[in-house]
Amino acid sequence: MPINYADYPSDWLTVIRPRILERDGHRCKFCGLANHLLGWRIPRTDRFYTPEQFAGSHIPADDVDVLVKVMEKRPKPWRIVLTIAHLDHGLINHSDSNLAALCQRCHLNHDRKTVKTKREQRRRYSRRKKQLPLPFLILA
Repeated sequence: MPINYADYPSDWLTVIRPRILERDGHRCKFCGLANHLLGWRIPRTDRFYTPEQFAGSHIPADDVDVLVKVMEKRPKPWRIVLTIAHLDHGLINHSDSNLAALCQRCHLNHDRKTVKTKREQRRRYSRRKKQLPLPFLILA
């Protein structure tokens, strides 16, 4: 989901985000991948391989076949981009203890349950708004 900077403090991009990235060493706090790292991720795992690892054959044999299939579908490597996540899932508490640098995959996984709940609530509400009143029964 795109970010709406109107929901964030005015110094989010210039002060807060750089401070959190620096504090977390420009690495995802959950999986440890570095910001702007290029490579391929093995699906449904936390394993990530750079082009250098692939060229140097520093990959376990179990992952080579899977990685080749991944690379056939997407020959260009992904770039890891760190985002700043609110650990409490709210946009109100911008304290450093509530913020963490996460890669996009970890951030999406962290927010998955909350986003699903909000989506279901929106669907229920929109159905309620569009619901037509029941027709009156005419009894004779």
